[in-house]
Amino acid sequence: MRLFSIESLIPVAILSFALLLDGCTNDRDYVNPFDPENLRTAGSPPGLELHAGDAQVTVSWQNTGFEGIVNYRIYRWFTGDTDSPFELVGEVDAATSVFIDEGLVNDAFDLTQGRQLYYVYRISYVDKNGVETPDPNELLDDNDVPLRIWPNARVTPSVPPPDPIVHIGDQVDDLTVKLFWEDYHFPDDFKTFRVLAGKTSSSGDLPLFKLLGEISFNELTEGQRFGNEPIYFFDTSFDHDGITKVYRVIAVDQFGVEAETKFNATSPHLPPASPRNVAAVGWVDPWTGKYVVTLSWARNTERDLAGYHIYATTRVGGPLVLGDDLVFRAKFKPKETQVTYESEPLLLDGQRRVPRKYFISAFDDTSRPDGSLDESERVPFN
Repeated sequence: MRLFSIESLIPVAILSFALLLDGCTNDRDYVNPFDPENLRTAGSPPGLELHAGDAQVTVSWQNTGFEGIVNYRIYRWFTGDTDSPFELVGEVDAATSVFIDEGLVNDAFDLTQGRQLYYVYRISYVDKNGVETPDPNELLDDNDVPLRIWPNARVTPSVPPPDPIVHIGDQVDDLTVKLFWEDYHFPDDFKTFRVLAGKTSSSGDLPLFKLLGEISFNELTEGQRFGNEPIYFFDTSFDHDGITKVYRVIAVDQFGVEAETKFNATSPHLPPASPRNVAAVGWVDPWTGKYVVTLSWARNTERDLAGYHIYATTRVGGPLVLGDDLVFRAKFKPKETQVTYESEPLLLDGQRRVPRKYFISAFDDTSRPDGSLDESERVPFN
């Protein structure tokens, strides 16, 4: 039965996919990753991951704790030596799920063909009977159907770029965390910064990280940054105040080697913007003699907007103290932008009666740490 590496399957990807579909006749093919007949793994331990560093590669995999496994074996192949097979480079006991392969070539690149060169890895396990799975010595058979895949992964070692030293900026924008880093020493093979983030959970589970954005070296050198000016990144993907995320700012070189800085940051407790385009149109109803006023405003766009508050004055002049000469009038939902009051009292101003003054504020759905309402500045209706 023939075992295929991912590298060798590229020319026959469509055929392989069809054969895999044809060969999936029972659950045994996929349920147990250590099953030699598993079409996806050929029995290779799951979770193969590689992390390249300076002249070394860290190989890791999932240790399932299955009984009967005695050792794991690690095989390596260099794409710059196409005539050589995978070679055994390490063996660890069953309690271990990490192997560090050292003494490798950094920044391997084929100048004649203009392509990056890789170290390709795959792993097997040995059981208590001395049987190795997958069997690297298994006879090849071009007529074997369905095909089985021995999973592998590839990387190119390189000197990692410097770690970004990231700072959290002033909390001046609602639903926004500002990050910046400066005085960064760019190596010659620098490629990009990646910013990822995931929300923390009360259960302590690891967050699911999402790529928020990339800042390439070309972007940094095409007039967007001069001298030692800081590099800024704004995370505006928050839906509420007080949400904590774990951030990973990763510097990546041209060979894919990374240097990472990890930290927590929390969206600030800031109120929404004050409502805009506020207007008051009032008149005395000629039939009833009562004062009628229509108040209108533009809808706020904040994702955490909970609504609006309308306030009215109770007398002319005064310092506008809430609860005294300024009272709460009504609460409105986020999508509401207008109200009409049909029988409003007039205020005495000397010998004249004049309309009340009205104010509006916006508030969000998260209280401040002290329990008070996160409310914008009150603005007057004109």
